[in-house]
Amino acid sequence: HREVCTHHLERKLERERGRLGGDDRSIGYACVKLGDLYLEQDRFEEAEEHFSDALRIFTLIEGERSANVAVVTIELGRVYRMLGRYDDALRMCKRSLRVRRRLHGDGHESVAYALNSVGNALSKKGELEGAIGKFEEARAMYVGLYGE
Repeated sequence: HREVCTHHLERKLERERGRLGGDDRSIGYACVKLGDLYLEQDRFEEAEEHFSDALRIFTLIEGERSANVAVVTIELGRVYRMLGRYDDALRMCKRSLRVRRRLHGDGHESVAYALNSVGNALSKKGELEGAIGKFEEARAMYVGLYGE
């Protein structure tokens, strides 16, 4: 079923690109949907391609301080982590964390989520002390939000 959905979404994306041009917000959203689908299928190179395209579009249209940029960078970080590209994963997760902090300030659930992602990337790089620090910071935010 996912293969059929993937094919259908790819065709729809190409039609939309032809109709709207390359840098429309709806193209960015379609790229995110395809990236998510490819990520679920462990098709990481294709997921990277679509998330990267979405990131380019959202950054161009909305600027760096966009919620869409925050979401797409964290997804790219996941893809890079799965591909073993830990430096790239860390870079994307840190970027998402910066955007989320600018959008929401500290003490927001999405900031805690990004801190956890930075911790995961640091852990994969073998930087365990830094990872533990990020995990502890994320945990403190979650406890502050939801209690023990």
